[in-house]
Amino acid sequence: RMFKTGIKKFPECTKLRLSFAFFHLEHMHNKKRAYEEFTESFNLDPSFEQQFNIYRFKKIIKENLEDRQ
Repeated sequence: RMFKTGIKKFPECTKLRLSFAFFHLEHMHNKKRAYEEFTESFNLDPSFEQQFNIYRFKKIIKENLEDRQ
């Protein structure tokens, strides 16, 4: 609930979106939702380092989801 409230208050905050994506990935074990949050955070003009992390984790998640099928 805290993440959703924060995102409503600061919709353009890339760090908050990335934190939410990692929360979904690590704590909720929801890879599909994490992938969506990484995609959304990429649209918020992230720094180069953030872009690299987004790319890396999206690739890992995508490969993981494809291996399951």
